Amino acid sequence: MNNFNALEFVDGKLKFIDQTKLPFEESYIFTDDFERISEAIERLEIRGAPAIGIAAAYAVALAFKNKTEKDEQYFGAVINRLKSTRPTAVNLFWALSKTEDAFLNISKENYGNKTEKTWEVSGIPIGNYNINFLALGKKVKYNLEIEEGVQMQLLVNILKNEVKEIVIGKKGPAGGIIFYDKGSYSDGWQYLEAAPVSSEWINKEWGSYDTLIGGTGTGIGTGQSNTTKIVTSLNSHSETDCAAQLCAALVYGGYNDWFLPSKDELNLMYTNLKAFGGEGFVGSYGYYWSSSEASASRAWGQYVGSGGQGGYTIRTTAFASGRLGLFNHLSI
Repeated sequence: MNNFNALEFVDGKLKFIDQTKLPFEESYIFTDDFERISEAIERLEIRGAPAIGIAAAYAVALAFKNKTEKDEQYFGAVINRLKSTRPTAVNLFWALSKTEDAFLNISKENYGNKTEKTWEVSGIPIGNYNINFLALGKKVKYNLEIEEGVQMQLLVNILKNEVKEIVIGKKGPAGGIIFYDKGSYSDGWQYLEAAPVSSEWINKEWGSYDTLIGGTGTGIGTGQSNTTKIVTSLNSHSETDCAAQLCAALVYGGYNDWFLPSKDELNLMYTNLKAFGGEGFVGSYGYYWSSSEASASRAWGQYVGSGGQGGYTIRTTAFASGRLGLFNHLSI
């Protein structure tokens, strides 16, 4: 009897017998295309639980054959494509889980002394998943529940043996509510987080009347620098207990980089938090200060009852102070 291999890796390609042509014809397919291997599993050209699992693992390897860097979004697409070929194949999912472990491995050689990294989670079918994160000789186990339409990032700290879910509208790492993701890391940050209601102040003034600070912006990403400018000016005029000073001095959730939001950041806070049930605002308290100056005697504020913004007299005390964190989860 002649011996033959159902599949083998030869010269950088996967060679497998086309089982749809058996027993009348012994025909082999050679390919380095992961999509062709996916189709072979779907068409039953590759059959048998062990062969399917091995072929899927080779398919992932071939998908990254010419990749010089880890591309997590592409990796997720490859994994999901292969999972779709035979949704009930146990060996297939076992092999893919092993490739996920290998892909998510963090080594000292590649990441130096970093002990945290994030992974984007999107496009995954609804369900519960057991995930193993491997790094620095340690394994962090995590049970991930995927809900319909939810996208998140997982912040993994190997040394602390913990995983935190970063989800818009839910609690962030500092204990506030994450309400904005600009899509990518730049200028030292990616996300905005609002400190919780418990850290709120009410009946606070904005600052010195008829003293133009100048240089404050209204755009997203300007609140932190605005706050620094305002606090410097207020301190030089011996002002105390004003909105920006209180936000800058806040220490909450182990973080001390809170600030008074800019006009546009405050509006994002209103719009997005309201979309998630209004979390982050003092119950019936209506007005919030921003860190954007309107004139020497006025600053931008917002009424959360209707969402309207306007320039209000800076000595007005009928205002609460919103608090934001501007942060980057890749280097917390």
